[in-house]
Amino acid sequence: MLNFRLTQEEFDSLANKYKTNDAEIRFNYRDFCANINSAFTTYGIQKCPLAQVNQPTNDQTILARKKYLEMNDEECE
Repeated sequence: MLNFRLTQEEFDSLANKYKTNDAEIRFNYRDFCANINSAFTTYGIQKCPLAQVNQPTNDQTILARKKYLEMNDEECE
C-alpha cells in the first residue's frame, strides 16, 4: 500500500524477522506495526497528554533514505 519497492533480500529479511514461531508460520503484523510506530511516537502516550516526543534525527533515518538517494532516474519516476 505504501509503494515500497523491496528487493527479494529485503523482503526475506523482514519476513524472517517477524515470522511467528508457532506450527503455522505467519507474519507477526502486530509486532511489525509496533516496531514501525516506535520510530514516530511513544507507546502509551495517550495516557500522558503532556508527554513530548522527540523528532527523528537524520542519523536515525539515513538507512531508509539512503536507498532512495541511490535511485537512478528511471526508478525515481
